[in-house]
Amino acid sequence: MRGLGNVESRQLVWERQYWKGADKEGDQVLDLDDVERLCKRLNDNLTPEGRRKAFNDADPLKRGYLDFAQFQSFAKVLKRRPEVEGIYAKLCATNEGRFGLVAFIKFVKEFQKVFLNNSLRLSAFFKDLQPKSIDSEIEAIFTKYAGSPSAPSSERRPIWQGMTIPISDYYISSSHDTYLVGHQLVGVSTIEGYIGAHAHSCRSVEPDVYGGDEEPMVYHGKTLASKVSLRDIHNAIAKYASVTSPWRRLSGSARRENGVVVVAAETSSFESSDTKEGITDLKKTWKKLRGKESDAPAGEPQKTKTSFYLTSLLLYAVGVKCHGIHPDVEYEHIFSLYENAINRLLKASMKDLVTHNYTHLVRIYAKGARINLTNYQPHRYWAAGCQVAAINWQTSDLGYRINQAMFQRNGHRGYVLKPEALRSPEKDLLSKRTQDFLDVTIISAQQLACLQDSRGQEIIEESVVDPYVEVYLHIPDWSHSPFLPETPVVKNNGFNLVWKEELCLPFDCVGDMKELIFVEIAMRQDGKSEDHEPLGIYCIPLGCLEQGFCHLPLWETQTKFYRNKKSHGNGCTVSTEDCD
Repeated sequence: MRGLGNVESRQLVWERQYWKGADKEGDQVLDLDDVERLCKRLNDNLTPEGRRKAFNDADPLKRGYLDFAQFQSFAKVLKRRPEVEGIYAKLCATNEGRFGLVAFIKFVKEFQKVFLNNSLRLSAFFKDLQPKSIDSEIEAIFTKYAGSPSAPSSERRPIWQGMTIPISDYYISSSHDTYLVGHQLVGVSTIEGYIGAHAHSCRSVEPDVYGGDEEPMVYHGKTLASKVSLRDIHNAIAKYASVTSPWRRLSGSARRENGVVVVAAETSSFESSDTKEGITDLKKTWKKLRGKESDAPAGEPQKTKTSFYLTSLLLYAVGVKCHGIHPDVEYEHIFSLYENAINRLLKASMKDLVTHNYTHLVRIYAKGARINLTNYQPHRYWAAGCQVAAINWQTSDLGYRINQAMFQRNGHRGYVLKPEALRSPEKDLLSKRTQDFLDVTIISAQQLACLQDSRGQEIIEESVVDPYVEVYLHIPDWSHSPFLPETPVVKNNGFNLVWKEELCLPFDCVGDMKELIFVEIAMRQDGKSEDHEPLGIYCIPLGCLEQGFCHLPLWETQTKFYRNKKSHGNGCTVSTEDCD
């Protein structure tokens, strides 16, 4: 999990942002009316009398206004977290009323369930954790530690899986119809999708390439979608592909028309030619290079004639049409299957598909009926060992969130190792099935986002919310979550909510593959239907949801495209226990 950064710095940024927004007159002071408008925007839980009292306490000279230093004192009253203070007091009670190294080690071992013998590392981390002031100590302990990537835990290491085993043992972050925005039939084609996808560690794209009047073009064939130059797309990929992840990407061309073969290799090379060697010839060439096929007369040496640029791409596999899962297929290949086709294979024999995927690649893409660029749920196919689940990154729905949660792991490199059960057939781990429980305590939430209009502007007059939390378990086809637990509703408060609600979710797990079960925590508005966008949401693989306290940043869902997504400074604090 990603941390929330330096507590003091975040607090100062928050204070200055809202101070500037509340100071409509620009006179560097806030009167009571300014503070009332700000509190309404924040949707705080103070009564008018409580706000007036907090204002007067922050204005000891009774001047009728607050300067910035006094506003900071007022903000501390707003942001007070009694639920955290209670936990903090329990920890201090074990160390003569103060939170020293002894209490910190007890917190790490007993609450966070992290067991390390390296006391020097714990001491160094505790020293780095120390806040600059006593007032910020309470929040620092639980937001800086519980969500920090520097915490002494193996799950939070930036990169902990290398690229040293066969590529069929990895899941690979992939994008589908990356060039399209809006709609498959009448959408706009642009290079922005490739820039955004590669900035989020996408490692596999497959543009739809057609011959153009002057050069190859990319667009959705037989539709009214606009076109974009393949050269522009390639240049964008060459510039941005390694910004987030330096690990190798997989590229391919999904179409060939008018004898045009396009090659965009891993380097900056780009070639468009009218060669007669097409995709079919390329497959034959691949077989010849692998010694699997020869059309030369007996007794004569084999001669292979092919484009240097084409053969430079034959690093991992060649795409072939799937005519079923056959064990006698030897040469390296990748099946590219649309959603309905892979569903039929799963229904016919999931075991054969899993066996095939031990040594070969399978790419999945959305069915054509998803004209609004919606997504399937990729974990269904990851559970069968399929490596490349191409997602429409343009749409922030459940499938997109699951994909993002999967590839936020391992330092955002775009490659994640498959579970051992899908890499080690000799251990027969898939025959193991367990019944487990996930125990979660929803403690609190802070500073929920205001509702927004179609332009992304806050609707202040509709800022009052009555929120509650739902916890989902998204499980592959081997099981289904039997019920959907939720917290009670907190009326008229979107700023500092407290539940302390204990939830228990039973589930089945096959092969101990908890990293393919996804926990989704959604903040919803009372009175709104399930189809209404939640106020905030967070998704994480169950195998990465550690025990103890953690602070989860909620992601807003009111914007449509991934490039506009942002997380709020605060989110939802939860406590989890081991899955038994």
